[in-house]
Amino acid sequence: MAILRVCAFIFPVLVLAGAVPCFAAPSYTPTMADMLSIQSAIHAYATGLDKLDGGLEASGFAEDGVLSIIDNGQEVAHIVGRTAIAAGRKAPTNAPPPAGGPPSEAGIWHFYGNDYFEFQGPSHATHYGYWLDVTQPVLPAGQSSVGKRSTVGLPGHYEDVFVKIDGAWLFQQRTIYVGVK
Repeated sequence: MAILRVCAFIFPVLVLAGAVPCFAAPSYTPTMADMLSIQSAIHAYATGLDKLDGGLEASGFAEDGVLSIIDNGQEVAHIVGRTAIAAGRKAPTNAPPPAGGPPSEAGIWHFYGNDYFEFQGPSHATHYGYWLDVTQPVLPAGQSSVGKRSTVGLPGHYEDVFVKIDGAWLFQQRTIYVGVK
């Protein structure tokens, strides 16, 4: 929430100073509400992924949205529709599903950044950004994580298409590239 407050402050200052946070069609200038709505969809996806919460992960997708995963140049997943995306969430293979504890017990965090946005108009935008995951060993309750090693792995990038539906920006297409393109 603090990040949203900082963005809410910095964005207008940059705009007033003449800075443009993204590229836009000459006929359309994105608003702060546009940027926050897109960031909300991106954040819901990452948080849902980390918490193994398919509903949260899929909440930023249009009803007919598409999620594709490209690994080593080959499409390994192509899921169509918000309901199917939500149902497809499974525990990562490197960690058991949570048992009786908080969802974050799965021990994986996704970090994303270097976002680049282009607005083609008032209801269509594209996004490109990098991601990286960090995995921590799943420990029994009460065992200290001090001295345990986390693993940095699986870098990649996102290529997204957003549409604005009923005032909210949603993923129409999210393509996840694992590793290098």
